[in-house]
Amino acid sequence: MTDQEKRWMAIGQAVERACAELPEGFDLHLELERDAGTVRLYLPDTDASEQDFEGDTLSMTIHTAINYAIDLGSASALEGETIRDQSKGGD
Repeated sequence: MTDQEKRWMAIGQAVERACAELPEGFDLHLELERDAGTVRLYLPDTDASEQDFEGDTLSMTIHTAINYAIDLGSASALEGETIRDQSKGGD
């Protein structure tokens, strides 16, 4: 398998993980163009989104966004906050 095929496979696995593990209400969008890609995470019950995720590769950036959504969803559930409140830093 070539390095390029390995990168493509890693992206596919990251996308499949997003479909399986994103908490309810979160939407993950990949915005792609030649030589560039952005991962945007839309938060539940709001039009707000996050896009400042870091990763050495597109697949790692996707994983970072998934982990962020899981952490944010878990923290807000434990604290009884809405995602909207937490993404604004709480009230």
